[in-house]
Amino acid sequence: MTKMFKMTKRNDDALKFIYCYQLRHGTPPMAKQMADELGISKSAAWMRIKRLMDMGILSRADRKHTTKFTFNFKLII
Repeated sequence: MTKMFKMTKRNDDALKFIYCYQLRHGTPPMAKQMADELGISKSAAWMRIKRLMDMGILSRADRKHTTKFTFNFKLII
């Protein structure tokens, strides 16, 4: 059985930022960029990203060629 999650305003704001950032820049934002934009800590940004991943809205993109500690997510919606 799949666990259901409620979309909160915080998660909605995070998703909107990720979506708009990716449209403008052609690449997903790093957690620090999201934290700075939303006025939250980097760990809070990660919690929102993780929740969106748990909800099935985001998934981690392939990072095999990444040399820096950056995080890429692709939208599934």
